[in-house]
Amino acid sequence: ARAKIFENLPNTGIPTEFADYNAYRKLERAMVSSGSIADRGELWFDVRPHTTHGTVEIRIPDAQSDPEITLAFVEYADALVADLAKQYEEGMRQSRIRRELLDANKWHAVRYGQDAEFFTRDGNEMISLKEFVDSETDRLGLSRLPDLYARESGAAKQRRLYENQGASALAECLCLK
Repeated sequence: ARAKIFENLPNTGIPTEFADYNAYRKLERAMVSSGSIADRGELWFDVRPHTTHGTVEIRIPDAQSDPEITLAFVEYADALVADLAKQYEEGMRQSRIRRELLDANKWHAVRYGQDAEFFTRDGNEMISLKEFVDSETDRLGLSRLPDLYARESGAAKQRRLYENQGASALAECLCLK
């Protein structure tokens, strides 16, 4: 839910598609030089290039309390970025995904968690999260993602702890050890 609430702030969420890296740099420079933002770090898009370090920042799974979940997301993000870079270098271009479908998919993930269904790239079908995880696992050769899907979600765990043991147990669960 934090991701959807955060979208009420400017410069957040899924950005409008940029034609290329230079178009992103142009926006970044315009925002800083106009005083709209103090520095590039105030562009809080879900995914963004880090123009100083030459890396890609992925912000969606940035608040995990379980290191195993974090490692699964890191494995997926690393494999996904490597795959996209390879496709780019080989001149392969994916079909565009409408912004509305991306927004809907993000909402489905926030609202339904592990029971979510998502629009496919062409928008003609819906697939379950399990189908998506299985497909990405096979396509990218992942090892941790299936385990992540198979376990109780963080939201379900938090609700269970609160309902069965109260707020103190929930607070204890959220403390990093």
